Amino acid sequence: MNLKTVFIFMFLTIFATSGFGATGLENDSNQFKLQSYLRHNQLSEAAAMLKAMDTDSFIYNKYNGILELKKENYKRSNHYLKKALEYKNAKTDKEDLLAMLAQNFLKLNQPHESVKFLEQIKTKSVQKSLLYSQALWDSGKKNKALVYLQDGASVFKGNELLERQKYLLLFKSSMIKELFMSVNKYLLNIKNPVEPALYAISLLKEKDTYLSEKLFDQLESMRTKNALVLKEQGAFELEKNRVHIASLYFSKAAHLDKKFSFEASVSALLAGN
Repeated sequence: MNLKTVFIFMFLTIFATSGFGATGLENDSNQFKLQSYLRHNQLSEAAAMLKAMDTDSFIYNKYNGILELKKENYKRSNHYLKKALEYKNAKTDKEDLLAMLAQNFLKLNQPHESVKFLEQIKTKSVQKSLLYSQALWDSGKKNKALVYLQDGASVFKGNELLERQKYLLLFKSSMIKELFMSVNKYLLNIKNPVEPALYAISLLKEKDTYLSEKLFDQLESMRTKNALVLKEQGAFELEKNRVHIASLYFSKAAHLDKKFSFEASVSALLAGN
């Protein structure tokens, strides 16, 4: 299980910036258009706009860095992002640029370089917690990665991405009991989404069926009217060939949320209902 394939870091939001320079692209409508092209992956259109810009500018280098990142040309992206950091007006966007450079180096399998850029970011955020913990992990500093991630999860309580990554690192560290207790604590807050807990259960099933079933029972008892939990419980029962019980869970899930009607119908047919 590859840590990099589990989490997709969604921080390519295009940040508002000041003027475009002496190319006729300085007005807000053109700036918005370029941002929109990048945000919606209309990369050819974005590239055409960038070609019309002054190459010796912060904006040109910043957006070319984002464009090349979107195209998965990570080395070229780094070239532009580093150039952007050299401009005085990079101060406002500095931490965003550093985060993009850190992600690029992770993609290039150079986690030590990624760590260097992340250590320059002073603001605490979910994004930094995810990237820094992954960079530390990939650098072989697994205990430090786990401690940093747990600190982030305690600051940004209930964040789904942080919880999922924390469970994965605990699992990969073979800290199964700690994983179980961590999910238990997470579930105590009834407002927390169930998806991270279900993800943890799927991990536990690979190493400890007893604990995974115990956690599922607890989840079900605490979230009795959650359609997703009932649907997953139905799938859980189906894996154990308990078709009739599975059918009941799928039926309850469909009653609460019609999008699970297909599962309910199929399981009913399998059960002979």
